[in-house]
Amino acid sequence: MIEDLLDTNLHALSLQDRSSAARISSARSSPRVRIRPARNGMPVPHLVDEGHEYPLHSMFDPSKNPVPQDVADGFVVVFGLGGGYHVVPLLETPRTSRILKIEREVYMVS
Repeated sequence: MIEDLLDTNLHALSLQDRSSAARISSARSSPRVRIRPARNGMPVPHLVDEGHEYPLHSMFDPSKNPVPQDVADGFVVVFGLGGGYHVVPLLETPRTSRILKIEREVYMVS
């Protein structure tokens, strides 16, 4: 299912920006990212830096991370994707018409 979603999104991106779609589709996993299960079993990406791991979401229930409730109508900018748990509520909000996600590392998208 995740691979189907990635392929669907890559196809949509390729219609607008072929070079970015190609860059993302050719990205490989990074040793700087590890996936660990939260207590509820959901996968949580961790960044690895100098031997330490830093979770990008809650290690108890990542889907319960706080999301701003005062999102303005329309366009939303998200800095960093992580596991995407913070983006799902924005997608489910009828007020959200577009989301711009800014990610520093291409391997976090693929």
